[in-house]
Amino acid sequence: GLAGAGTNPGQNEVIIRWLMTTTCEMISGEPLSIQTFGTAPCTAVATGNGETIISSALNINGVTLPYSTTLTSSLSPDNIFTGCTDMKTIMVNATISGGTTGSTDSLFVTLTEGLVYNGGVSCSTSDCPIFVETTTVLGREVVVFKYPSGVTNSTMTIEFDIISSENLACSSSNVELRSTAEIGGLTCGVSTCPATKVNTGTAMTGVQLEKPIYGLNFTSLFHDIDTDTYTYTLEVSNTGGNADQAVEVDFYCVNATLDGIDETEGVKATITIPAITSGSTHTASGTIVGSGCDPVLGLAAVIMPSADSGFTNCYCADPGERYLGGDYPIAIRSNVLPVELIGFSAEEIDCQGKLIWKSASEIDFDYYEVQKSTNGRDFYSIETIFGQGSSTEAASYEYKDDSRIMTTKLYYRLKMVDLDDSFDYSDIRTVSFAECVESSEIHIYPNPTKEGQHVKLELIQGFSHIDENIRISVTDIVGEVVKFVELKKSYPVLDTQGLGSGTYFIRIADSSNIIIGTGKFIIL
Repeated sequence: GLAGAGTNPGQNEVIIRWLMTTTCEMISGEPLSIQTFGTAPCTAVATGNGETIISSALNINGVTLPYSTTLTSSLSPDNIFTGCTDMKTIMVNATISGGTTGSTDSLFVTLTEGLVYNGGVSCSTSDCPIFVETTTVLGREVVVFKYPSGVTNSTMTIEFDIISSENLACSSSNVELRSTAEIGGLTCGVSTCPATKVNTGTAMTGVQLEKPIYGLNFTSLFHDIDTDTYTYTLEVSNTGGNADQAVEVDFYCVNATLDGIDETEGVKATITIPAITSGSTHTASGTIVGSGCDPVLGLAAVIMPSADSGFTNCYCADPGERYLGGDYPIAIRSNVLPVELIGFSAEEIDCQGKLIWKSASEIDFDYYEVQKSTNGRDFYSIETIFGQGSSTEAASYEYKDDSRIMTTKLYYRLKMVDLDDSFDYSDIRTVSFAECVESSEIHIYPNPTKEGQHVKLELIQGFSHIDENIRISVTDIVGEVVKFVELKKSYPVLDTQGLGSGTYFIRIADSSNIIIGTGKFIIL
């Protein structure tokens, strides 16, 4: 194992070299497969976990092929597997040329992870490979056939069924075909090998596995301490393939470290979510009475491969999401907050944003980060205000945002950070600055205009009194900034490319963000 290097770009690569020696068991012409595994923080698997790297063929010097095998394959009705019970038929053609098969020569069909053999073998040619067994190599099922002896310059065709499994894998990958023959007479060191295998042909067929990728999120969770009742609202989203079956969600108590479930307490409740189409979200609400969970630690919702009822869930474990043990989608909602807010307001005072908030208590608390946004989605920090540390007394705070910005509406929120770097966000507050714009009218022509056309901007008093550059902000009818550019005052021409039909409002500001002109234009 290798220790992680974090995000340091100079330390996030490792080169591994090793020496290998051949044995009689080596298959000449076989590539070397290397599979990597890694974990990221919070028990999630790292990006690239489980990836397989395949080298070029490794050949034994002096080996001569007894014949060559041309392999082809196809899947019917198509190569896309949806869900966990989708079955397809694979047809494999093996054409022998330049020699004759022996009784120990074999055909190997390696299925991609998440597919398994499902029987149904049939042969449509006079010479037929015989099914022997299935084995598992690096998590992939391998279907093994033996060639009949004495086949020369002939094609053998077989078909069999494969089915998507309840394995958590889902990806675009390949079914790999490999034909081997046995030869004798090779010497390894001082020993003579009784038989050595050599690849006589390889091929691949692309397949795609589509399964749901679930995400869980508590949008609300309330606990009634008198009745020990949790009232929850839970969102279950699917960012993967269409679900072909329902999914069961188990509720557990949260463990003491707030990063997983307390399995010793057992499952507190189970709900069934109907099949969710790709890109959709299902919202479930309900109550759990008499959970016995610590109300401070809270509740967790988990989708496990096998639910508490015994029901088998079908989904894909995506390393990009947060999973318990790298496999299970999980949502945790705790009542342990860095601070308890009892009031937070924001308003416009003298064309400045004035924020006032009050906390009921602050336990092991570090600081407030005041954040601002022009669209209510993308926030950035504008100030850090340190808290009381640990106090059970109420504390009041005030902050004035005196920065000028080219918009009539701003959004504010607080990021509340604890001493251990855990954090929570306040609700968002909206402040209107519509009455704070004092500027000259902008002449815009042509107006109306068409999308993609350039429009010229002119101030009644001109641009001679401002700096070299002017800043242009375009907002839509709901006040959201849709375009922001800097232009030379000597060439105040705006490109409307990317703006659809509608009414738009434009503001011009100098390099200090002081608004000096406003106007309106229409795109037909």
